Amino acid sequence: RSRSAVRHGMAAASAAVADLPNLFATPRQIIEELGFGSAQLRILLVSSCVLFIDGLEMQLSVSTSHAVANHLRLGDYQRSSLIALCAVGSAIGSVGGGYLGDVLGRRPPILLSCAGMTLVTLAISQAGSYGQLVAMRFLLGVLIGMGMPP
Repeated sequence: RSRSAVRHGMAAASAAVADLPNLFATPRQIIEELGFGSAQLRILLVSSCVLFIDGLEMQLSVSTSHAVANHLRLGDYQRSSLIALCAVGSAIGSVGGGYLGDVLGRRPPILLSCAGMTLVTLAISQAGSYGQLVAMRFLLGVLIGMGMPP
């Protein structure tokens, strides 16, 4: 064989190897290669909605806590516990949501969180006792935590 044929064969072999997938790529390299597409944008938008709803819920619960406390004749401890229960539930929900995200993917926990927050918020608006509010506020916190991005 001539030298040019050998060089041409080596160049063809190098090109063929370059076309093979990198079997030893790191997760970071794989993510960089895939890029940011419409699926990632949708997850980002839905996750941002969960964060927005969480902030809105906290602001509304603090601003309406005096009126709710007066209506149900709650003491300061009971009123503040309703706000704190949502934070405790959120911590628990983030652990559960992380596990579900690992097992089922991120979409099901986020969608469950959004749908659940809607229903529980409607249930909170109809609560007639401190016990109902405690249960619903804790459940709302769990659902908020479940929808938080990891």
